[in-house]
Amino acid sequence: MLQKEQLDKAFQIVRMKGPVLPVQIVKELGGNTMIAGAILSTLVSNKQVMMSNAKFGGSPVYYVKGQEHKLSILYDKLPEKEKEAYSMLKSKGILRDREQEPAIRVALRQIKDFALPLNVTIQDKTEVFWKWYLMNDENASGLIRNILEKTLPIKEKIQEKPQEIKKQVVEEKIQPKLQIQPEVYTLKKIELFKKELEKREQVVEKPKKIKLDLESKIIDYLSRNNINKTYIEVIRKNREINMVIEIPSKIGSLTFFLKAKDKKIINDSDVILAYNEAQQKKLPVLFLSTGSLTKKAREYMDKNLKGQLLFRSLV
Repeated sequence: MLQKEQLDKAFQIVRMKGPVLPVQIVKELGGNTMIAGAILSTLVSNKQVMMSNAKFGGSPVYYVKGQEHKLSILYDKLPEKEKEAYSMLKSKGILRDREQEPAIRVALRQIKDFALPLNVTIQDKTEVFWKWYLMNDENASGLIRNILEKTLPIKEKIQEKPQEIKKQVVEEKIQPKLQIQPEVYTLKKIELFKKELEKREQVVEKPKKIKLDLESKIIDYLSRNNINKTYIEVIRKNREINMVIEIPSKIGSLTFFLKAKDKKIINDSDVILAYNEAQQKKLPVLFLSTGSLTKKAREYMDKNLKGQLLFRSLV
């Protein structure tokens, strides 16, 4: 059991030197990284310390309130597209999600330390805007209004019930009002999407069978179901492919992690590994395969992954 003295010392180290890695706690307190990790996890649970989403050398960094500006040390560890999204958001302060290219939209969802999603209600329609994490709500509200003014008629007004944005009087012709809430992927959204995808697959006439490689089969499936790919990674040529896809629907565009395998039998281990990969990206899974699920795999999905992993056959 961790002692209060260990926790207090670790907290002081983070407060004085943060953001820090577990190895820095080890240097100061002794022990090993496992103990340091347990100490830091306890401090995070106690809400004394915060933990980054991005990782530095395979580990998140730990910091206290007021040290957020130092998280820029994580920039060099970001993938190239996420660096591009980081730079764009830092420069502009606010980005309108629908105006960005698909790859940037995906990247913005990955850099959770720096990009904060805001759901803005405009005449009963909801749009996602991204706020630079160091920008205050008042400035964010003003920038969003400026963006909306360029696309809305002069007399058009937007209803507002802000949760955290302070009231401000702006002497302008338009004063759009914003309702801002965190963006979430709800189980209801994904279930609605699942029903819509099933409906599409029933309506779309499948072409005559032609011998295609795995990537061609995936592209054919995406094309027939009006799904856009934003990222592709070939794990094993003609055997295993990862993608990030965007699926337009009546309930709004949804981003999914796609795992595709050319394998006759998909077992529960395949399903679990695909789900774990998607969890790292904080996305639900669409699993495509040329084979079929084992009974054990299907039972595992129904019991543990309902609404989080969808399986479809490419045959």
